[in-house]
Amino acid sequence: MNSEMKSQVADAIVKLHSMIPEISDYHEFAVVLESSIKDIFHIDWLQLALLGDDKRVKIVTSQPIPTDWEVYDIDTILIETFKKKIGETYLFELGQRPDKENEVYLLETVKKYTDASQFLTIHTAKTKALDSCIGLYRTDKCNYFTHNEQQVLSYLSPVLVSVSHTMMLYYDFELKRVSHEQLSRSLRALTMTFDNVLAPVDIPTKTRKFLARYFPDSKNKTIPLVIDKWLTKKIAPKGFLESGQGPWTLNLHLPGLDLYLKAHTVVTGINHLVLLVMIYPHSQTVDFSLLQRNGFTYREVETLSFLPLGYTNRQIAIAMDIEEVTVKKHLKNCAQKLGTVGKTDTLYQALQRKQLLEEIGR
Repeated sequence: MNSEMKSQVADAIVKLHSMIPEISDYHEFAVVLESSIKDIFHIDWLQLALLGDDKRVKIVTSQPIPTDWEVYDIDTILIETFKKKIGETYLFELGQRPDKENEVYLLETVKKYTDASQFLTIHTAKTKALDSCIGLYRTDKCNYFTHNEQQVLSYLSPVLVSVSHTMMLYYDFELKRVSHEQLSRSLRALTMTFDNVLAPVDIPTKTRKFLARYFPDSKNKTIPLVIDKWLTKKIAPKGFLESGQGPWTLNLHLPGLDLYLKAHTVVTGINHLVLLVMIYPHSQTVDFSLLQRNGFTYREVETLSFLPLGYTNRQIAIAMDIEEVTVKKHLKNCAQKLGTVGKTDTLYQALQRKQLLEEIGR
């Protein structure tokens, strides 16, 4: 590898290291990697492949391509790549007219699933739960990857392996996001997730909007200053999470709204220690869930739970992230089912109905 190529490789490594902290979602890795590698040699597109312990493959590409990734489990390219050691590259030297059966099959596989003619891959990470690799593709049948380009990819190996482990962390959270959302919905909570050095991993749009509404300083910074201080001084004073610590709680009194925050350390499926923060838009109150036995909906019961706190319709709407007119509709439905008029009477009768249902259930 000549001095000019070495300089380009060094620049690509610096570029990758500078861009990684800015990535907020694992889908962005493919685009970042492609832009860095294209500075060194030509590729038409790039893929990131994650093989789970269920033998299914998750594919992310740097740009949309005409392919169906659901059947990618029979791709010979991935099979051969995952046989390599971590950090090793795989270059299949396909001739103009393949005569060996495996070459013919592999070429057909490439064309069927990737619409590409040339490829160069690298095995980048492996854990108990996930296996990952990076694939570089060209559509030009005559523009073969060379051994020199394979060597360049080998020089990039350390940083690509490091990047892939970070990527796998994001993917691990992608798999857990559904369960986190179910948890937050059941507890009427918003969520934030951080890695072991408190870098944001997953802050849902709903949480971002809520923080921006109540904390003016969060508009230019994702995490409000008061919460950031709690994370850095109380939860991770050494700059990183420690296993076996927590949970931690924080109460905040804001104009028209009280917040209760609870943080837990969680060990993910790929053995990473992360922090899950639950944000409750109001303090613990009366649980009216029993009223669902009498035909009340989940949202009607949730609306009732704010009445003991003395919330206005507007405050309830903000806490539930719905329109004020919808709050009025829920309260009207509750009043009709309870035969009441006004919030005070509705709250009193709801408490009485709850007590009656509790006695019946004993």
